[in-house]
Amino acid sequence: MSVYRHLGTLLLLIALIGLGIAKYSRVSPETQRRLELETSLEQVCSLEQVYFQQHQRYFDPADTTLGMPAYWLRGFHWESRAGRHSFWVLVRADLDGDGEEGIWRVDEQSRQGLVLVED
Repeated sequence: MSVYRHLGTLLLLIALIGLGIAKYSRVSPETQRRLELETSLEQVCSLEQVYFQQHQRYFDPADTTLGMPAYWLRGFHWESRAGRHSFWVLVRADLDGDGEEGIWRVDEQSRQGLVLVED
């Protein structure tokens, strides 16, 4: 009798774990969009660092002849500045659709986007 009771408990535990994985493994559209934005900012920062090592200056992501960062930031409202010794990219986005925009920034001092205003 006790083997069946433990087997039933084990099956119940496995079912609950399966339900938990199914429920909590999904990523919401807002989280997916935020991850996309943060990854794009990290890529822009990495490209800027590599470009600086090769050319001793930063490139402007808005320059259409280079185009790659503009492609990654498509769908977001962004602006940038770049020069000999510094660069920055500022992104505004309403990821959760509440009408209030968050603001992210990346520059020569950072390796990933800094959240200036939470969305």
